[in-house]
Amino acid sequence: MNLSASTPCQSPPPPPEAAGEPILQPRATRTTTVILVSRLVTEHGDFLCRVQNISSGGARVTSAVPLDVGQKISIDLKNGQTLAGEVRWSSFPCSGIQFDGPVDVETVLAPLKRRTKRRPWAARAPRFSAASVVLVREGGRNRPGVMLNVSQTGAKLKLSAGLPIESQLMLAIPGLPQVRAAVRWCADDEAGVSFLDPLSYDELSLWLRASPVRYS
Repeated sequence: MNLSASTPCQSPPPPPEAAGEPILQPRATRTTTVILVSRLVTEHGDFLCRVQNISSGGARVTSAVPLDVGQKISIDLKNGQTLAGEVRWSSFPCSGIQFDGPVDVETVLAPLKRRTKRRPWAARAPRFSAASVVLVREGGRNRPGVMLNVSQTGAKLKLSAGLPIESQLMLAIPGLPQVRAAVRWCADDEAGVSFLDPLSYDELSLWLRASPVRYS
């Protein structure tokens, strides 16, 4: 069966219990208010994931790569927090994670709850390291560069010369559609750009797994 990165989770079967064995610890109350796009780190690399049904003791994670029961992982959230834990059940593309220690769910969700019209705070999208050769078209000129990191909403580039702040460009990244971008900062031979047309979750998720393209 070919499951895409966006395949929804199905509820897993309940874990088998030994006959007559009492349940020593009840499951923590779940919170399903939000779905958090995050960075999943395993011994095999880092990938996009969606964290949902989070509680003080664990969470359900949807990932583009299968996870194994007993596998140690960590999750980097948009607000800078890192949650470490272990896979307790897995039914690809979904897995249940038990955190190494209790977390404060209110703190995890706080950045989203602070968004208001008077304070349009936005969490930073998960960023992923790269070393991908790209082509930048700006002001009628094509110039080669290297993309040092990437997210759904932007990238960090290394170029032979700087770019004007707020200038717009077209960015050709191998394995991805061309992206319209604007220069937000520039320092020596490095520049940060924001994508005017953000990458979709599936586009970036699939690209991150293509290691020869990501590190070209």
